[in-house]
Amino acid sequence: MNQGEIRKYIARLDDCFEGVPWYGVSVLEKLHTIDYKDVGTVPVDGVNSIAKLVRHMVSWRDFVIEKLLKNKTFDIQLNTAADWPEITIHSEKDWKDLVSTLYVSQSRIKELLLSETDAILDVIVPGKSYTYKYMIEGIIQHDIYHLGQIGIASKLINLSKISVKK
Repeated sequence: MNQGEIRKYIARLDDCFEGVPWYGVSVLEKLHTIDYKDVGTVPVDGVNSIAKLVRHMVSWRDFVIEKLLKNKTFDIQLNTAADWPEITIHSEKDWKDLVSTLYVSQSRIKELLLSETDAILDVIVPGKSYTYKYMIEGIIQHDIYHLGQIGIASKLINLSKISVKK
């Protein structure tokens, strides 16, 4: 079974998610530095909370999972509740559960990719006009994009704590 390219994509997914990516910290490394008490804070008007960003990341990982399962009808419309689900974190357990859900999605995507050959990468995703290769590249880019937003949100929250103390 030819999986050379799939294994490269899995390595890239892993680098971004829990490895040592070129650009800095991985998703999990960043999330583990954030206090659960801060994840529901909206740092500035118009900016999503960290919890909402992570839940959004889970939504799109669920999309990838459904498409790897060949689900033609599953879709997420941009800027809807399915795209940006509401989430409230009341406890450290709630935060850990959300991060765990993200982790499970990573494992599931890798498992489904490993059940395929490289040939799937050039196949059109059911119900879409792009290939699986494009979708996998997209979820990697999506994670990196929102990781940057999480980093900025975290920094803004921490800066606001400092200015309140002054």
